[in-house]
Amino acid sequence: MTTSTRTGASALIDALAAHAVTHLFGIPGVHTLLPYDLLHNHPTIRPIVTRHEGAAGFAADGYARATGKPGVCLVVPGPGTTNLATAALVAKSDSVPLVLITAAVPDALAGRFAIHELDIAAFMRPVVKAQIAITTGSAAEITAAVADAFALALAEPPGPVHLLIPYDFFSRRGDAAAPTISTHAANISPAETMPLENAEMERALSLLRDAAAPLIYAGHGVVRSGAGDALVSLAEALGAPVMTSNKARGIIPEDHPLALGIPSMAGVAAIARDADLCLALGTHFNEYTTLTWKTPLPANLIRVDRDPAALAMNYPAAVTINGDIAQVLDWLLERLPAHRAPSALAAAAAALRERRRVTRDAFMAEQRDPAPPFHPRFVAQLLREAFHVDSIATSDGSATESWLYEPGFVVTRPGSIFVPEVQQTMGYAIGAALGAALGAPERPVLAVVGDGSLMMTLGELATIAALHAPVTVAVFNDGQYNALRVRQEAIFDRRFVGTALGTLDFAQVARGLGMRGEKITSATRLRRCLADAAAQHEPLLLDIPITPDPLSERYTAVIEAGG
Repeated sequence: MTTSTRTGASALIDALAAHAVTHLFGIPGVHTLLPYDLLHNHPTIRPIVTRHEGAAGFAADGYARATGKPGVCLVVPGPGTTNLATAALVAKSDSVPLVLITAAVPDALAGRFAIHELDIAAFMRPVVKAQIAITTGSAAEITAAVADAFALALAEPPGPVHLLIPYDFFSRRGDAAAPTISTHAANISPAETMPLENAEMERALSLLRDAAAPLIYAGHGVVRSGAGDALVSLAEALGAPVMTSNKARGIIPEDHPLALGIPSMAGVAAIARDADLCLALGTHFNEYTTLTWKTPLPANLIRVDRDPAALAMNYPAAVTINGDIAQVLDWLLERLPAHRAPSALAAAAAALRERRRVTRDAFMAEQRDPAPPFHPRFVAQLLREAFHVDSIATSDGSATESWLYEPGFVVTRPGSIFVPEVQQTMGYAIGAALGAALGAPERPVLAVVGDGSLMMTLGELATIAALHAPVTVAVFNDGQYNALRVRQEAIFDRRFVGTALGTLDFAQVARGLGMRGEKITSATRLRRCLADAAAQHEPLLLDIPITPDPLSERYTAVIEAGG
């Protein structure tokens, strides 16, 4: 159609198509039917209709993590937007690029108890990186706003951008000149990074040359910068063991001789305590990863990040470098010796890896043919054996998640485990797995969830079934909110309140929602179903009974730390 006859809805859909959007997550509502109508038989954009807007946001998050492109949502104002807010908060906390488009009640109806009326700009402002408000509804304004939203979502540090469009603009025709776009943004992009030739870089180089027991801590900023190879090369040049944040797992393959794993893995803190220098790359040192900031780090702490705000967070640094991580690592590699004799710290890392291997082998030998309920570590090990390292695993804030943070669940490729690292949100995994399966159809996708988390998003099993998304859902079924129960047992003298869930046949529920469901009754059946799941590439739920009593290494560390 000509520009003069374009509607706001057509301008929006055309702009999304121009930005190569292939999946639009959300739920249609009365106020968004016009743009959804334009998706009928659309050649490139597929509407992904979830059963709850929160799941739409989590699916967009999983899609973004799997592809590196912004996940895009379209929802109604009022409850549609409030339901989306948790996903926005997760994305902001974990630096995930999203474009969240919400219809808005027109100004002319404000204060009149219109359907879905809410000041959604004020409501969403704290949980998004930036907001763009459409003020005239012209096609030019909407086109420009979509372009700005994508650019802002991807700018360092990435995050969710909220685009507000009054719903009467969807039907408005014509194309008045575009006004200045009204944008509210917080921390859209960091200040200009410092040039590489500077005193802080030279000081960092000097400290690294002099360190006898260096350690590297790699956060997700290393993944975003594409500096994985340089990180491994620097670790090898320094003979420095590497520990990672949860979200950066795989940036150094966890089967590499210098890979320590994450701070909560047994033995890592002892090695970190003996370091005389730590090079911290692309991390905020958040509470969850550092076990409430109890991970020991030396005073000689060098921090590198593109986001200047991150450089002063949580652990004081001796040297701070505001720069591109890949460029900084390349600069250091050019000036450091190619190889250094292994330090005592590297020898300790090798000894730790051997202890882990012996412990794992002994445990699995004992668990040759156990009867249900199974030990969760046994189930996690079988999941890793069945789903190769190129697969994607999702999980959420639960005790179940912590079993994936053990050395037996080896991660060798970054972007292989999607978790809401900062917010630890329950109900994240199913939506994120759906988005990951749509964004990376060549990679098997496994959602590992506790029964409590799954009960929050049961309806999304119907979404997965309807879309034939090849997601395997492994339910750790213990009838408990177990992340809370273990604290009540250890800290509150076994005064259990609100943590017992009772039993539910999730396999039967899945079948009722159109998805194949298998209730696991033996170790043999579990192995067979996992082999089928990894090979068949179809929606499947495995209801796996586990015992709630064992503690993962992470929860052991939390309890011992008094958390």
